[in-house]
Amino acid sequence: MTTPLLHVWLIRQVLWASLVFASSVSSVTVTKTTTTASSSTVSTPTLSTAASIARAPSASYGGGPVISNVEATIIFYNSTSTDQKDLKDYYNFLVQSPLVDALQEYSTPTQTIGRGHVVGSYFENKNLKQTLDNLADIRPYLRNLTIAGIISPNDNSYYPIHFASGIQITDSSGQSCVTFGGYHSATYVADIANVTYLYYAVLPNCGQRALDMAPAISHELAEAITDPLYPRGWNSAALSAEIGDICAGFYTQLSDAKGKLWYVQNIWSNMQKKCGATPLHAPSSTVTTSTTTTRVSTQTWIPFTSNGMIMPNIQVTPVLYGEVNFRSHISGLYLFLVGQFMDMLSEYSVGATIVGRGQVLAAVSLNADGALSLNDPIDIMQLFRYAIHARNLPLFKRTIQGLGQSKYHPAK
Repeated sequence: MTTPLLHVWLIRQVLWASLVFASSVSSVTVTKTTTTASSSTVSTPTLSTAASIARAPSASYGGGPVISNVEATIIFYNSTSTDQKDLKDYYNFLVQSPLVDALQEYSTPTQTIGRGHVVGSYFENKNLKQTLDNLADIRPYLRNLTIAGIISPNDNSYYPIHFASGIQITDSSGQSCVTFGGYHSATYVADIANVTYLYYAVLPNCGQRALDMAPAISHELAEAITDPLYPRGWNSAALSAEIGDICAGFYTQLSDAKGKLWYVQNIWSNMQKKCGATPLHAPSSTVTTSTTTTRVSTQTWIPFTSNGMIMPNIQVTPVLYGEVNFRSHISGLYLFLVGQFMDMLSEYSVGATIVGRGQVLAAVSLNADGALSLNDPIDIMQLFRYAIHARNLPLFKRTIQGLGQSKYHPAK
């Protein structure tokens, strides 16, 4: 599910606030996608008690095909789509990355998953629509490209479709950028091609730049490779989730051969029994965060900083800035996060401080009156200071400003 969100974490022992902006406000867009490929509907995974530390999630094989060596052809629907070069560069990295190496554990008795390549790209400028439906428009469009000989799908072909900003996609689950941020699926082409199915992904532009879409792109690619015909590939029936859905919201930066860093979404590993972006037995690769660089080997341990802190029972206060029209989705997401999802974090308890489930408090609405442009963390902190002075928010002592950056502020 994709929503225009800017998460500003206001943390103390029992307080976690999240700031959500209306689409008209300048903000960072956080993309998270979950997919069921057979019907092209999008579902948010609900972790049951089976997903606790005592019994980790597990993806099982449904007996269907996987994509052995992905051959990606990027389709730009409306050639004015922004950042095309960046997207091409990202796909070229992604199909040759350690993330694809990590998918090898999901090979089948008849297919071995390995690295792939980018075939090329196609720019669509004719008969453009501003609203497209998955069944009524997108699948017929791909079939027409096949009939015209513009694309020639084989068993390894994968067609991610990137749309220009403002183009809306609908399917049975709802509308792009409101109820979902992307999905992968398949359409029948045996009557017009030498393969039975054509595999594709829909990646709407929700106002973000190309590399802001990297988590969604990597999410859909990993799931399309391992479960192109959901649920006949690899997925968790207990969670109604694929390997990307299980780890949605968790990202890693990987380095290419030239040292450039790229974001990818983590995927679930049955072998490692955790979310990650590198294989268990491959040579170590560099994984870089905003503050540290660590060599990842076959066993990775995250150390506990003795002067740090953890939150045993988190309380989340969603903060809505402006005319936010997806409040129920926000509440549902946080209810999932503070509930059974927290069971997986219990292994990070320290001494008598046990990480457990939390709760979601009532959302707080802040008026977007144009007084603040909110273009940087200073503006955001000032917004919360105003809210505290107006007694709209409880006091807090610690503000997290993005990854790896923290600063203490006195409560006034």
